[in-house]
Amino acid sequence: MAQAIPIGTSHSVTLTWTAPIVTSGLSAISGYNIYRAPVVGAVNYVKLNTVINVPLTYTDTTVTSGSGYLYCVTTVDSMAAESACSGTVMANVPVNPNPPGNIIIVIISK
Repeated sequence: MAQAIPIGTSHSVTLTWTAPIVTSGLSAISGYNIYRAPVVGAVNYVKLNTVINVPLTYTDTTVTSGSGYLYCVTTVDSMAAESACSGTVMANVPVNPNPPGNIIIVIISK
């Protein structure tokens, strides 16, 4: 059975944060939105989650090897109001190992 050609190592970035302290009179926190921007080029943040993220962690599986990303998280309360972005954090995704050089075929006749 032939093997498939490997595509390289897949990477992910896992973010973890702490919940803010909610003071009395404010709405309860329903969850979080996670945003990402490339380190290179214009810093345009894009929301990664399609529904409110409830856990205090998020894994981004859509990263590209050799790229750098900026992340920030916002809170969303029970009235659907969103906070300002948290402080940003940067993640550098490692480059996959280099493949070997060109294959050399040597034919020896006897």
